[in-house]
Amino acid sequence: MKLKALFGKLKTASSLSLNQWETIGLAYCLLLKARLLLLLSPPRAVEQALNQRREISNRKRSYPKEELLRLFYIAWRSQPGRPNCLPTALAQQALLSRYGFPAQFRIGVLKENGKFQAHAWCEENRTLGKFQAVESLER
Repeated sequence: MKLKALFGKLKTASSLSLNQWETIGLAYCLLLKARLLLLLSPPRAVEQALNQRREISNRKRSYPKEELLRLFYIAWRSQPGRPNCLPTALAQQALLSRYGFPAQFRIGVLKENGKFQAHAWCEENRTLGKFQAVESLER
């Protein structure tokens, strides 16, 4: 079973173009940068640092949003220790913005049965379960 999964991953990897690998590399670097900056800075400073270089050339902006998110997910899966929701949402917003897609970073909170929970996401839909947005950084 493990061998079959490995061959599936190799087949996927070999079918990606150079531009797709470049996008995966960018997403990987944005995730890593977000994780490291969050150790040293508040989220707003991290968001500003990630969005310094905004636009990707039109030649590379030919991906549909779904393909861009798929490539982001490949980069996310390859991160050591899998990033939690905050660096993931910040990096995803930065990547989508660079490719010309409007993106909203959201932080939601929930207090249920006396327990406080928080979650961050890059919004594509207007709702996310029970969480209610308390912060919005639009691009």
